[in-house]
Amino acid sequence: QGQGKSIAGEKRRDGDSLRRKRARLDPGVESEEAFQNRVEIRVHMPDELKQVLADDWDLIVRQKQLAKLPSSLSVEKILSDYLESANEKSGKDNGVFQEMTEGLVEYFNTLLGTQLLYKFERPQYAELLDRNPDLAVAQMYGGEHLLRLFVRLGGIWHTLRWTRKVFDI
Repeated sequence: QGQGKSIAGEKRRDGDSLRRKRARLDPGVESEEAFQNRVEIRVHMPDELKQVLADDWDLIVRQKQLAKLPSSLSVEKILSDYLESANEKSGKDNGVFQEMTEGLVEYFNTLLGTQLLYKFERPQYAELLDRNPDLAVAQMYGGEHLLRLFVRLGGIWHTLRWTRKVFDI
């Protein structure tokens, strides 16, 4: 009289109950409480910029065309011009704008190679780094790549500790 296999919590044919195994939490899975307390970042993207992203995707993914690099208007220049404009509008040098633009450049330099490029663009990236070892990628890549960073910001910034629950950018 063989003993049959059973599911945890059921009784075997011989009448002995099985011990339930404790469910172990996967350390890589976020707890429900952590998920609910996560800061939400909303990045508002005007329709015109969404269209630029859509066109960029089409050129790279469907038409297999690469951006001309180094860009004539780099990410670093775009953010520098933004900082200058923001300071002019506020009438003073604002450390918050300075810190924000420096942080964006740093994020861009860190994330471009691993999270912002399509597979088709990676050989060009490697070649560009080999040819220009003394330049940061923010000095070589342009606005379309910066837009890709903005799309990713919500997912990236949720890992940081913030004091407010929701940010609107």
